[in-house]
Amino acid sequence: DLARVITGLAVGEQKFRELQRPTSGLTLADGAVLVVDAGLKALVRFDFAGKELSIWDQSGENRGFKSPIAVVEDGDGGYLVSDSELARVVRLGKDGKPRGEFGVGVLTRPTGLARDP
Repeated sequence: DLARVITGLAVGEQKFRELQRPTSGLTLADGAVLVVDAGLKALVRFDFAGKELSIWDQSGENRGFKSPIAVVEDGDGGYLVSDSELARVVRLGKDGKPRGEFGVGVLTRPTGLARDP
């Protein structure tokens, strides 16, 4: 909360300082770059034009990524992200919010992704 930030108690709780273990990435049509970082357990979106940084760390409702490995565009304006520890592929919307998943009970440790439109 705000009081913790003001008093300095939030120091050290910041999740993102630098990329830790980037594994995959995309350059988007708008010039932004989307990087999968297994160390951060998240995707990091660098929007250079808008000077914004977004951290996408949710793979589902009340569930974060555990070991995201690869990302591809899904053809509908969103993204597919493989998570080797969750053993599934997560579908994210253009805004980074989870929109579904597949491969549960079928995939063991999904890693690389490719999509052929």
